[in-house]
Amino acid sequence: MKKTFGLFFVAFATMFMSVSCLNLAQWEQKESDDAKIVTIVDGSYNTPYYVEFDTGETAYVTSNTGGSTITFPAEPAQLRGEVRKLIYFYYDGEPKEGYDKSIAINAMQDVSSELIKLTTDESIKNTLKDHDDQIAINGVAYTPKRKYVTLELLFYQSPEINYKHSVIVAYNPTREGMFKEIYENIKGTDNYLWLEVYHDNAGDTTTNNIQQVYTSIKLDEETMGISNFSNYQGIKLIHKNIDTNVATIFTYDFNF
Repeated sequence: MKKTFGLFFVAFATMFMSVSCLNLAQWEQKESDDAKIVTIVDGSYNTPYYVEFDTGETAYVTSNTGGSTITFPAEPAQLRGEVRKLIYFYYDGEPKEGYDKSIAINAMQDVSSELIKLTTDESIKNTLKDHDDQIAINGVAYTPKRKYVTLELLFYQSPEINYKHSVIVAYNPTREGMFKEIYENIKGTDNYLWLEVYHDNAGDTTTNNIQQVYTSIKLDEETMGISNFSNYQGIKLIHKNIDTNVATIFTYDFNF
């Protein structure tokens, strides 16, 4: 079942991340307002950018009063011309020609847009030994058109700012390493795309405060050496359970 992500949001940066809370005082709330994680797509001279929802619907932006700067990445090529954002918005009149909706944006905040990592990359392989801490996957959403898998993650974090938690989401083509036993125990025909979620708590051992974060990972068939994601039934994500420290599998079934 797909999950619609809520308003209260904490954003990850890149591989080594600090977290920051969305400031709810930066807009005037309206009864018709909604909040979604979306892709902002680079447009043209007349339409500098537009919104694409994870359903594939597009929206023309009539106004953006949130003051957030939109900078589209040039590299890597798979992420060129698009960024992930949490937007707080309302539907604004009839759709402009060529779009499914028209919206006005009251606020937006960055959501990290990372290309999927490979456990066979030397830089990643050397880092994973430090990423053996517990985490929980509380929700998953997938956009078939843009191939982003967005994770809602939970972990224990103290209120002290000197702890910088880090998460890596990776594809393991060899199925060796920390979660090897999980792969060996797969029974019967397996028709899922397996990903691995690694967490480094940076020495933060508090058990008093749950932190909620979102991150979007772009899956790329060429990078992963996979012919077609549509051949899979869904995604299985392996991670160390937040309470038991035992390898746990979160299953997400595609709905397309």
